[in-house]
Amino acid sequence: MTEALFPEEAYVEILKVDDPYSPTGAAAGSNIQVTTDIDNFEEGGFERETEYRPFFNNAKVTIKKQQNPGEITVNAKITRALWDQILWGGTGSDFTSGGDQENYRLIFLVTKETGITAASQALTGGFDHYRKIYANCNMTTFNPKLEVEGMLEGEATFSIPPTDEAANPNIRAQISGTAAFSAVGSFTASQNWD
Repeated sequence: MTEALFPEEAYVEILKVDDPYSPTGAAAGSNIQVTTDIDNFEEGGFERETEYRPFFNNAKVTIKKQQNPGEITVNAKITRALWDQILWGGTGSDFTSGGDQENYRLIFLVTKETGITAASQALTGGFDHYRKIYANCNMTTFNPKLEVEGMLEGEATFSIPPTDEAANPNIRAQISGTAAFSAVGSFTASQNWD
């Protein structure tokens, strides 16, 4: 990567597991581009802890522990039912609590390439790209707020384990100043990105 990347070059997309996928995000009921709903995107966690155990004669053994789960936090203006639907497991515009907690895939992309409209679409070589794909995310909190001199917005937190129940990776990073990347692909119970 050679140039700094800025917020106006960022894209965010969300897709529920087994929902239809469109490489451009244009198909009805498919991956939703929430780019202009988001004003903050933050990743935390995923620590890889190590422990060093001393032995006689100044020997040390490194014990590598499992990687911790991580969190994604986004701050979004509330212009649609999507965020509440994800937390409460609802559908439509009138729903109640107690629905199923579904898995979601979040994609965060920052790129110098022009003409991009979806975080999951193919990226051309020769441009700076930073794309992170987070599969099997579960929303753990959604806190709407409205201030007198503000707008209705909410902070959503998603929890993600680094691997799934079959030890397959849930996180994918595509970071380059020269390489091209293909479109991300479908998100189903058996595949996370392609």
